[in-house]
Amino acid sequence: MDETPLSTRLVASLLGVHGRFGPTPDFRWTIRNDRTFRASVRRIPEREFDRPVLGHGSMIEIDGRKTVLDGFEQVL
Repeated sequence: MDETPLSTRLVASLLGVHGRFGPTPDFRWTIRNDRTFRASVRRIPEREFDRPVLGHGSMIEIDGRKTVLDGFEQVL
């Protein structure tokens, strides 16, 4: 069973991020320079990592790099 509070799950569902990794709409609204942001995201594969450090939510234990790239694919 999901231990996340119901209110958090509802908000995450409304933002389209419940159960998946990726930027929320409000995060995307803060991007001032799309070209620079996209260039930064495209450099992610240059880094060696397996488990990204998240500020909240469930840990990404496997396929971290793929999960991050897939999550940001919508903004590229």
